[in-house]
Amino acid sequence: MSQFEQPKSRSMSPWTFKVIFIGVLVLVIAAAVYLISCVYFIDRNTVGVRVDNGKVVEQLDPGYNFLPSPTETLVRLVTAPTDGEVDGLSVATSDNFAMVETKIKFTRLIHPEDAMSVIKTTPNYEQMIQSAIAQAAKNTIGKYELMEVPESRRQIENDIMTAANALLSKQLPIAGPLQNVVLDYYDWEASALEYLGEVRSRMEKIRTANLEAEAAKIKRREKKAEAELSDEIARIQSAREDENTVSAANAKAEAEAARHTELMRQRKAENAAELTHQRATNEAETEHLNRLAEIVGESGAVALQRWDRWDGQLPQYSGELGLQLRHEMPSTE
Repeated sequence: MSQFEQPKSRSMSPWTFKVIFIGVLVLVIAAAVYLISCVYFIDRNTVGVRVDNGKVVEQLDPGYNFLPSPTETLVRLVTAPTDGEVDGLSVATSDNFAMVETKIKFTRLIHPEDAMSVIKTTPNYEQMIQSAIAQAAKNTIGKYELMEVPESRRQIENDIMTAANALLSKQLPIAGPLQNVVLDYYDWEASALEYLGEVRSRMEKIRTANLEAEAAKIKRREKKAEAELSDEIARIQSAREDENTVSAANAKAEAEAARHTELMRQRKAENAAELTHQRATNEAETEHLNRLAEIVGESGAVALQRWDRWDGQLPQYSGELGLQLRHEMPSTE
């Protein structure tokens, strides 16, 4: 090759271009993924804190925050009521029967003004809450017998919450973070289930016997009530018969009294009429005698004596005296 001859340019092969393009694309994607992973969003019910190598640096504002350093992490603490659960517990009753697969749900609340102190002093507060609930559940259920657990469930839940809050008040810089505790699910070991079956069988026999005794008692009451009802019906019928007899006697007496009253009234009327007639007769006789005394003009004694001796035959008088006497004398017919 001559010294004046230019060297030929080496062109890039398609394969090499593809490799470079893919490499650049991978780097861009990795950078984008990393940058996206450094963006955090904090809502208004959450307190976010930037932690660098385990040391709290600052509290972040609500919204989007960018933490590009690989040594920095974001610790969130929800300040609204938050639900959680502790499951897989195995606890024993006071009579040594195991409750397995026990699940306890809870609601905890940490106020915003306490969030920073909790994160600084006890960043593993969630694990501490769950541990406190588990310990409180073991201590509380251990005070109850197997047969007391179902009927005392609400009291057990209250006791677990009280005991867990007492433990947490010694571990966290706040008091009473638990707002509610629910014994959501539990199962019994095989021996407990066998014992429960025996107890249920005995209780069923007792219940059946009680039902039979109650049924017999009710039947006796029904028979007694029927007998009392029959006696009452007989008494009422007898009273009605007596009442009818008395009513008939009363009606007869009233009729007899009415008849006697009518007879008395009639007798009184007859006596009154006879008395009135006698009085009228006496008055007529008296008036007649007085009138005779005046007509004769003689003394009353002489006139009466003559009148007593009169034989009923009128004397024959002439003149005016005879006419007047015939007019005044009563008729003998």
